[in-house]
Amino acid sequence: MTVHKRKQIHKKHVCLKLSNNATTSPLTRRSSIKEIMGRIEVATKESPIAVFRKVSIISPNNLVAVFGDTVTTRKLITKKSFIGMFNSTMSTKRTYEQLVIANRGRN
Repeated sequence: MTVHKRKQIHKKHVCLKLSNNATTSPLTRRSSIKEIMGRIEVATKESPIAVFRKVSIISPNNLVAVFGDTVTTRKLITKKSFIGMFNSTMSTKRTYEQLVIANRGRN
């Protein structure tokens, strides 16, 4: 097994959440603002997109978008990294501005 293959396997296992049914953590994949805005544009009030901030020195994309109406996401909303819930009925300009400000913010 090559070193590259071992790193890929290790990376995959690090992202797994330990539970009865091993699932990936919802806050592992960062997205660009453009990608998140695309998801928000088709999100309904019943199925909004929750956005969290995940700061990284190496990535310019510090935002993570997940489905907002899940049990796991509802538990994560209490974290400081939670930015907000968004859907297609909201002002696109205001949503975009919030995401830009959140993406810049660093602790």
